[in-house]
Amino acid sequence: RARLALALVTLAVVSFALSVHLGAASQAYFGLHTRAWELAAGGLLAMAVPVVRRAPRIAAVLAGWAGLVAIGVAAVVFDRTTVFPGSAAALPVAGSALLLAAGVRTQAGASRLLDSPAMTYIGKISYGWYLWHWPCLVLARIAWGSPTVDPGVETSTAPRPLVAVAAVLVSFGLAALTYRYVEQPTRTSRALSASRPLTFALAAALLVTSVGGSQLLLRGSVQHSLLVAGGTQTVSAARADKGLPKAC
Repeated sequence: RARLALALVTLAVVSFALSVHLGAASQAYFGLHTRAWELAAGGLLAMAVPVVRRAPRIAAVLAGWAGLVAIGVAAVVFDRTTVFPGSAAALPVAGSALLLAAGVRTQAGASRLLDSPAMTYIGKISYGWYLWHWPCLVLARIAWGSPTVDPGVETSTAPRPLVAVAAVLVSFGLAALTYRYVEQPTRTSRALSASRPLTFALAAALLVTSVGGSQLLLRGSVQHSLLVAGGTQTVSAARADKGLPKAC
């Protein structure tokens, strides 16, 4: 057990150092080598459960609220200028660890809040919500967001605030629907449980569909960006023909 703890600590230190070194590079965000420290943190917490259960109840309550605040601060304060994962990822990871540790010791405080029916339901559909929110935001940006080709207007690739909020709400509704009519029936399907070939065939079909869909979304996004770039060049050329300065 001590050797396992030492291995997890070593893994966490090395992985976190790599994450900080690479900063916001794509290989840091998607790479297991730079995110393994987050998994190691969970492993260390699981090993510490016997110790956590003996902690004072008030300390667990305070830890739960501190963890919830840490996650909230990360959600509100982090923006496109935040180097993530990097060292910034330590805040939400530490917050999550504190919340989990508090829940092991007591159901009071933040644990009771998160145990409410509404929060429990959000937790159930949260992964589906996570999967749906990005395509909804991307499609919203393509349809109603920036970038713009109007002269003098700052270019942005983010959807407008109200459009972004609407996209997130739509993704929540889609997550609820897929949980009810896709996830649950699939999870409890007797046919899939009884037939392994059928299970693998369905998994392969879903994989092909998801890859093909992502390629279509990517192609649409690239075409939209090319159209915007062409429009910007056209506006700049027209202004130059009239002897006007180029738009910034």
